[in-house]
Amino acid sequence: MTVSIIICSSPMVCATAMLNANSVPENARADLNATAGRLAIFLDHVRAIPSDVERAQLEFCAHLQRNWIDYAAAAKTRPDLQFVAHADGLEYLSRLHATLYEFKALLDLFTRLMCRLVASPSPPHGFNKGKVDGVEVSGGRLICWLQGHAVERLPTRDALVHTLLTATREWITPAVALRDTLGHKRDIPGFQHVRIPVSSILASVKPAHLLLPEMADGRGLQAFVVDLRDRLCHLLSALLPLVPRVNPALNESWEKAKCRLSA
Repeated sequence: MTVSIIICSSPMVCATAMLNANSVPENARADLNATAGRLAIFLDHVRAIPSDVERAQLEFCAHLQRNWIDYAAAAKTRPDLQFVAHADGLEYLSRLHATLYEFKALLDLFTRLMCRLVASPSPPHGFNKGKVDGVEVSGGRLICWLQGHAVERLPTRDALVHTLLTATREWITPAVALRDTLGHKRDIPGFQHVRIPVSSILASVKPAHLLLPEMADGRGLQAFVVDLRDRLCHLLSALLPLVPRVNPALNESWEKAKCRLSA
C-alpha cells in the first residue's frame, strides 16, 4: 500500500486559498476545483513572463553582437532613415497568448460555477459576448441572465450585475479582444518588441541597451499582465460573497492570497 503526498506549487496554493472547495455545496465543488485549477495556470503564466522576456533579451543580444557591425554599417548608408532592430518576440508572445487564453477560460468556468450556485434554468455556458444596453460586451449573456432574476429570487442581483458590467466595460472586453487578435494574427497592432535603434555610437551591444516589450498603450508587457492578474483576482474576491450558497469566510481575499505566490 502506498500513500501519496501532493506538494502544491505556489500558484495552486494561492488559487485554492481564494477558491476553497469547502466554501460551496458538494454539487458545486467540481466546478469550483476546475476554476481554481485554471486560476493556478493563469497565475503561473503571469509569473513566467519576466523569464520569457529575459530569455528573449539574451538571445536577441547574442544575435546583435554577431551582426552589429554590419547593421551599423548599413544604417550609415541611409542617414535619412531611422533603423531599428527588433526581436520576433516568440518567447513572450507565446506566453502572453497562453495567459490571455487561460484568462478567458477561467471566466468561462467561473460563469458555470456561478450559474450552478444560482440554480436557475437556461444559464449561459460561458462568459460569452452579448448586448447590454445595446452594446456588445464579453459576459453580456451572463449579465442579461442575471438581470432576468427577480430580487426576491436573487437578492444580490443588482450588485452582481453592477460588478460584472463595470469590470467587463473597463478591462475584460479589451483583454478578450487582445486574446482574439493574438489568436488570429500572431501579433497585436502597435505592440513594441524587444528592440534597439541601430546607431554607430555603440561599438557593441549589451542587454541593458535593449528596450523592453510594450503594449500598444505604452505599458510594459510585465506591467500589463500583472495589472490583469490583480484586476481578475480582485474581481473574483468581490463576486464570491455575492454568489448564493457560498461561505465567503472560507475564501481568502486576493490581498491575502497573493502573499502565497513565490517569485
